Amino acid sequence: MILNKQQLIQTLHDFVLQHNPDNDTRIQIKYEHTLCVAKIAEQIARDLNLPAQNVQLAWLGGLLHDYGRFPQIAEYNTFRDARSISHAELGADLLFKDHDIAKFISSNDIMPGSIAALTLEDAIRQHSSLYIADNPVLNALYPGQDPYWLHKIIRDADKIDIVRLYVCHPEFSCDSTMENILSSQFSEQCMDLFLTGQPVTHSALQSPIDEWLYAAAFTYCLAYDVSLHLLLDQGYIHQLFDICKKMPQTAETLQIILGQLQLYLPESALPYCV
Repeated sequence: MILNKQQLIQTLHDFVLQHNPDNDTRIQIKYEHTLCVAKIAEQIARDLNLPAQNVQLAWLGGLLHDYGRFPQIAEYNTFRDARSISHAELGADLLFKDHDIAKFISSNDIMPGSIAALTLEDAIRQHSSLYIADNPVLNALYPGQDPYWLHKIIRDADKIDIVRLYVCHPEFSCDSTMENILSSQFSEQCMDLFLTGQPVTHSALQSPIDEWLYAAAFTYCLAYDVSLHLLLDQGYIHQLFDICKKMPQTAETLQIILGQLQLYLPESALPYCV
């Protein structure tokens, strides 16, 4: 399988334009996110020393992981699944039930029903789930191997770039104004989840700044060590909490949060924790 990346990017761009007639900035941000996730997924696969075919599949999975986002916002005017529909399920259905995948890759490269196709479909379908659900079909196809290697790569790449979005586009990511973000406080429920090493779920979010905990918790939800190093190399996790330093009402809580992060990050990762 040899991918023509520029052609595939153009195909996705054309699909995005169909759902963005008014040049909505939110859709442009999501489109840029998909390109970033594809690049990060490819880097993770390379760092894991995976075969070339798997590296290519990781890039393709990253490119298509949010395929459902664009019809989602066109129909529901939101990227929030709880207010609309599962974008992951929608994207997987469009690609593999409605056969949109044929726009991106020929059956000669990924045969329908092949291991690659089944892995890619399930990885896209599950990329936004809290946990990866067991798939007996994939288990049987990967005897003695990890059937969920692509799931983990896409999920890690997605999380890494979401942290960037919180820093570069906080109002978009938090669905709130910067004034509201900086005047809010961390909720007790989200702090409890974070301090006990659990993912901070969307359903637990009670204030705009809780979104920071949601993103920060990614540091101990990543599947691969190479993913954690990529996250730290980007520097956005540091910048996320630099923003919090502007909020006097969270100063004490911030030290607790940074202390928790030190349990999961390399000793040199957050030198300003103390």
